[in-house]
Amino acid sequence: MMNTGVDINSLRLEKENALITLGKAMHKQIRDGEVTNSIYVGLSERIAQIDSQICLYSGGRIPAQGEGLCPVCFNAVAPTAAFCGNCGTNITEYYSQTTARCDKCGQITAADGSYCTICGTKRL
Repeated sequence: MMNTGVDINSLRLEKENALITLGKAMHKQIRDGEVTNSIYVGLSERIAQIDSQICLYSGGRIPAQGEGLCPVCFNAVAPTAAFCGNCGTNITEYYSQTTARCDKCGQITAADGSYCTICGTKRL
């Protein structure tokens, strides 16, 4: 193996970081509707699904109304429950006053945000 004084591992890390940056930029363009290639869109949709799962299991995603989880404490509730038996949240009021559905990914997000908290799409 030739010793050129070049740190190959640093070059590999730089390449990996550049690929990640490129992927993030492409994902944003797809979520913003600027790229419509079906292969890339499919990959981007899978990334959004994974993001949604990460957010849910880390406590960051708001469960959909009727999903059977309190949107505040994530306690199991009946899908038609009006109040959470654990924390007392008025579930119906919570969804009507503080949430909106993202036009791009369809997930529940904060109504007052400029961007979807799941996929990052700018809200209209």
